[in-house]
Amino acid sequence: EYALDILAHLKQIEMRSSPDPNYMVKQQFIEWSHRETLVRWLIAVQERLKLVPVILLHSVNLLDRFLSSPKARYVPRTKLQLVGLACLSIAVKAEDRLQPLVADFAARSATCSSTDVNLCETIILKVLSWDVAYANPMDFLGIFTKANNHGHNVKAGLIAQYLLEVASLVAELIAAPPSLLAAAALWLARISIGSDIWTPTLAQYSSYSESALIPTANLMLNKILRANKREYPYIKYAQGKYMNVCQLCFWR
Repeated sequence: EYALDILAHLKQIEMRSSPDPNYMVKQQFIEWSHRETLVRWLIAVQERLKLVPVILLHSVNLLDRFLSSPKARYVPRTKLQLVGLACLSIAVKAEDRLQPLVADFAARSATCSSTDVNLCETIILKVLSWDVAYANPMDFLGIFTKANNHGHNVKAGLIAQYLLEVASLVAELIAAPPSLLAAAALWLARISIGSDIWTPTLAQYSSYSESALIPTANLMLNKILRANKREYPYIKYAQGKYMNVCQLCFWR
């Protein structure tokens, strides 16, 4: 009943929570390849701690927004993992979930101390002016799926989730609106299971036509086609509990 009102609110948030897509040009010590390695590692940590997908995607947004700031231009490569963990920890708290403490995980894994994570959290929050609001692609995905008259397909949902995590690795999609990422992921997921490609209802709720989804979907698909089977998120979605969606013939 309130889906369109919620979507309008999320659209407002997504406009103000977008990072600078060219921030890496201003970074002094890190490159896009370092970011991709970090995000793959965060996906592995998320899986190990059994964190919900919204937390992972939220943490990646916080990471990119922090690194977009002029105050964060001199983050050394050796501290990038600490920054990623701190963003993950902030996302856990922001989503208000009963989840394991990321700082405790860091201490147990000898990655860094819990004190380091907590101090880094404070620095990140100050740089972001304590604004951690994020219109999560998973939230949009849930609304789009429920709006579809044919109901929810579990496999399509897992495929879309896989696509969103793959998208988090793609530098060209950093500043893409979360609503667009969710719509493109759902569009590809529906194609992969042979459903109607893009119904009028989905076009209305997402505000994207089928043609508007193609460039974003192509970037996702190109990343999947070059996937390394020994890296995350492929390893994660090759598991039975995710219905092995990364091994679909559609991706080959």
